[in-house]
Amino acid sequence: MNVNTGMLKLFILAGFCIGAVGGCGTPQPEWKRYVRQQVPITVQKDKPVQFQVDVRNGSNPLGLQCAPEVWQTLTNGGVDKITIRLVSSSVVGTEIYWVRPGWPLTRATSEGGGFIPAEFALFPNTQFLSGISGKHRGTATVQITFPGGPDEPAPAEIIVRKDHEEFPFWFFGF
Repeated sequence: MNVNTGMLKLFILAGFCIGAVGGCGTPQPEWKRYVRQQVPITVQKDKPVQFQVDVRNGSNPLGLQCAPEVWQTLTNGGVDKITIRLVSSSVVGTEIYWVRPGWPLTRATSEGGGFIPAEFALFPNTQFLSGISGKHRGTATVQITFPGGPDEPAPAEIIVRKDHEEFPFWFFGF
């Protein structure tokens, strides 16, 4: 065996070991591959929430992931009373658009009927809020004011969903 063949075998063995070890661990839920960014927040009655998100060329849906009972209290005053506004942005042209908190789609009768949250149908306990668009490598500060909410602070997360163009092979339907 010459030196080159020995080195090749060593690299193949090392690659196999790294792949085997790297493949171990807790698998991520399927919906996590659609997440661009998760921002932990706290929601509470009469307290506006401000958070910062990364923006990119194009647009991304924003959602709120929280316990169903928290969403229920947040919307007691009506989803049409929820306000979402852009406080500031590091780049010109960033905008919040299509503000439709809890925007529903109907679920097939074969799946029990009712509604599913649009844009976040695969995400557990996540409601659509709005879209955000801007320039690559920008950041934006967003403020949400809810008409109601829990009396005590409750944990939630802002979910920035990837745009379909951020997936390789999106044009094939994957």
